[in-house]
Amino acid sequence: MNKLTPADQLKDIYWVAHFFFFFIISVTRVIEKPEPAPIGKILYEYSFSFLLAFSVFFFINSIFLKAINEKFSDKGKLLYQILYSMSLVVFTIAFIVTAEEKVSNWIYVVPITMVSLTCGFRIGLATTLLLGIHMLWMDGDISVHNLPVFLCLLLMSWLVGQISEVNFRQALQLESERRFLADLIETFSGGIVVSNSDGEVILCNREIKNVFHREKADIIGKGESLLWVNSSIPFHKWQSNFINMELSIGSREYLVSRFSIAGIEPGKKCYVTVLNDITEVQMQREKLHNLTTLSALGELAAGAAHEIKNPLTTIRGFLQLLRDKNGSHQLNELYALSIEELDRINYIVNSMLQLAKPDMDEPQKLSLSYLVKETWELYTCSAVKKGIRVENNLDDDLHEIMGSRKQIKQVLLNFIQNAEKACSQGDKIIVKTYMNSGWVCLEVRDTGKGIHPDHVDKLFSPFFTTEAEGTGIGLAICKRIISDHNGRIQLESELGLGTSFTVSFIPIDNQPAG
Repeated sequence: MNKLTPADQLKDIYWVAHFFFFFIISVTRVIEKPEPAPIGKILYEYSFSFLLAFSVFFFINSIFLKAINEKFSDKGKLLYQILYSMSLVVFTIAFIVTAEEKVSNWIYVVPITMVSLTCGFRIGLATTLLLGIHMLWMDGDISVHNLPVFLCLLLMSWLVGQISEVNFRQALQLESERRFLADLIETFSGGIVVSNSDGEVILCNREIKNVFHREKADIIGKGESLLWVNSSIPFHKWQSNFINMELSIGSREYLVSRFSIAGIEPGKKCYVTVLNDITEVQMQREKLHNLTTLSALGELAAGAAHEIKNPLTTIRGFLQLLRDKNGSHQLNELYALSIEELDRINYIVNSMLQLAKPDMDEPQKLSLSYLVKETWELYTCSAVKKGIRVENNLDDDLHEIMGSRKQIKQVLLNFIQNAEKACSQGDKIIVKTYMNSGWVCLEVRDTGKGIHPDHVDKLFSPFFTTEAEGTGIGLAICKRIISDHNGRIQLESELGLGTSFTVSFIPIDNQPAG
């Protein structure tokens, strides 16, 4: 496929035509003297003729480039086109006048053709009139036998000029359509990649840079398969045409569609691949699903709480009364165990209510670093007693967030307690705060036993737990709190090496107004 624009192709063709014209002129000037001459004189005349011809060539060619650019600008200017035509007229007449022998009329064809091609039929006809007058009056008198030649030159300049005008209009139209297409695909919010039948990328928009983190110049002309090496579905497994295939590229999720269309070259196809980033949509979908689940659970918990808590309170009261009235040591142990189990049931019911609607104080400006410092001794005391090392790495210049102090403390405590349960003596818990890509981040990392890969996706589900004494509600409550604060939570874990929980919040200065 020719990568030059139609305008550039025309310029190249005209440039080559100029080159050969002046080359022929210079050769003609050299060989027009048939008499013998010393070799030194011949070399001198050759060198001088070629040097003179190509000096004129480069001078006129510089005007030609300005003239043809003036033509393509389509603004109605004629200055350089007139200068170009006059330069060719002067050069041609000078060549004919200084020739030692009579020059054939064919010489007029070349400048007239060049002017008509470059400037169109109007300036071409004017140039033909000037050169025609010189041709007719070449011998100081009107040469009648040159009149048919002159008329043929007029017809030729008109014909060539009209063909040139059509070529220029088509080139301008193609260039305009090309710019329109390039601007059009840039307006799409999704990424667009167009490849040819050989698998080379021939067109893409600026959004592709955000997808693959590569400049357009590094993509166009390269193999399309190289773009998809990190996609979750290998490129060689793709079909020629498909709609709305979900795949991952790095940490982002995309909805990809691919279509085959007729290519620019006859009999060949092009392939258009459209990518839409659905990462945020997926997150919102997951958030909505979780909220729906929690809402249903909350309605169940709220409805069951009144039916369960009242009988629990009554049963607990009677057990305490029986324990106080019965002095049997053996029965007192049974009473105590029963009361303990009733308290556990009551705790679970309260946790279910909190999962449905966590306790929340008035939202306020919060510094995560200050919050960690404020609760550090209290939250890490238990871990230190078990021989677990605790460290913090806090950013004192961290941006503030808007949120519930009570709820954020609850999230921090839950993460530290989970880290403590996963660690043994000699392990380490590290709490960090930092900024990352405009987000305020809180990270709790441990070097404990890690989480089995089969359990990672279930960890935030209500009532899922791997602890014998756990309820499986703590992390579900944390996720609900983070979701209510429009935050994100990320879990990384490797079995035997440790686990990291990272929570990201939008700082106050980046939150949308209202």
